[in-house]
Amino acid sequence: MGNNKNEWKRLYNQKGILVYEGFTKNNKPCGAGTSYYSNGAMFQEGIFGVKGFLCGREYYQCGKLRFEGILELNSSYGPNYPRYGFFQTEDGSTTYEGEFKLSFGGVGYPKVIEPKEFGTIRSRSDVDIPVLMWEDENPEKYSDLSETHNDENETIPTFEEFKIAVEKHYLARENTEVSRRYINTKEAQEHIMNEYASNVREFKEGKITRNIFMKGGVYAVSYCLFLMTDPYAE
Repeated sequence: MGNNKNEWKRLYNQKGILVYEGFTKNNKPCGAGTSYYSNGAMFQEGIFGVKGFLCGREYYQCGKLRFEGILELNSSYGPNYPRYGFFQTEDGSTTYEGEFKLSFGGVGYPKVIEPKEFGTIRSRSDVDIPVLMWEDENPEKYSDLSETHNDENETIPTFEEFKIAVEKHYLARENTEVSRRYINTKEAQEHIMNEYASNVREFKEGKITRNIFMKGGVYAVSYCLFLMTDPYAE
């Protein structure tokens, strides 16, 4: 079954090339970390979890920023997909900032329709990096996703518990006057509430554990709020 504990590690591919360093679970990225292209250039840095990258920054192989933002945890077929953030083409001719618009349905990955220049959603396998899947979290619980797999002793975190954890993590990143004002705005509070509701649904469906709810969920929301703070400061 492997080691289900979170540990900081360096991961290498079969050729001995470093592809990831940071926190892991079952020798797969889980938590804060950095992934790399096979040529050693940085690929992604931020928070990783089920199905790979959850939030942070992604770069072109030349080192230029490609995307910075938050991704949606994909509970269906395919990798996680961008939901909100900043994107630019490699030559800098096109930039986009805001909510990403996608189309779903049929066979295949979700497709980004705005910004259209984003192109194909990248899979972690594109750069030979292992991916944490639902079954890695708990092989017995996730062997059949058609059933409810939450341990009956696991309680749903309260909204207040989740909110306090998000605010604490957010302010730990940058505790400034602007960030302290922003966290109390209607926009920030509604975002926390909406993400809490989304996590509750996935918890009830057995797709995430309480641990993921209060770690990956908290990290993802707090990082998204951090990205949303800059426009507020202008």
